[in-house]
Amino acid sequence: MRQKLKWWFVHLAAFVLGQLILLVMGASWPVALLTQEVPDPLSFGSEPAMWISRAWCVVFAIDTAWSLIQARNGSDDSTRTSDTTHQSA
Repeated sequence: MRQKLKWWFVHLAAFVLGQLILLVMGASWPVALLTQEVPDPLSFGSEPAMWISRAWCVVFAIDTAWSLIQARNGSDDSTRTSDTTHQSA
């Protein structure tokens, strides 16, 4: 579980840094959403940096939900692998 959360924190840091860079470029979708300045219409192909920001937000939300579910269930693949390794030794 710790390994999974470690990678989630790495993704969080990359997400925040990336969104800050996009904010400086004027294309951070979360900021545009909060300030109600999302380009209208946000049609595919227009504002590519805004689309990247938006897609990344969706991926981050899915990753966060998945990580929380796994943390709540206490599942961790690295623990299972090390347990079987110790048992066979």
